[in-house]
Amino acid sequence: MCPESKSLVSDKKSPWILAVEDSATDMYLLQRVLEETPKPPQIIQAPDGERAIQLLRDLAANHETLPDLIVIDLNLPRVDGYQVLAHLRSDKAFQEIPIVAMTSSQAEGDRRRALAGGADAYFVKPMDIASYRQLPGAMDDARRVRLTKVTPLFQGK
Repeated sequence: MCPESKSLVSDKKSPWILAVEDSATDMYLLQRVLEETPKPPQIIQAPDGERAIQLLRDLAANHETLPDLIVIDLNLPRVDGYQVLAHLRSDKAFQEIPIVAMTSSQAEGDRRRALAGGADAYFVKPMDIASYRQLPGAMDDARRVRLTKVTPLFQGK
């Protein structure tokens, strides 16, 4: 079992987010912004893509609660964010989880690649806390997008 998954046994009644992020500064800003929301989620960090995949596999194998949302840096060591996206979207166990791709790249090609690869929202990392406060909006967008992708438009009775 991945060491990070042992720490997930805490209160699962509140929502939680998996942050796949290798930067201590970006993790700090992410935590600060989410602490300001009305219902701050628990945040679990995976410092690279390989650990994120292993953590999610462990959770699924042990029938543990999966994250309500994943925030993933695209430029990660070992296994990059694009590879993690491909893995998550190819595995049925993780297809319903909304994912926000978070990166410093403003390149339109990177945005298109992340969204085509399965991200539900794309957030460019700002340099200050004030701009970071837009992240919860991107998270809400990701949830709405994922809901429309996994819920049929018309459901028969």
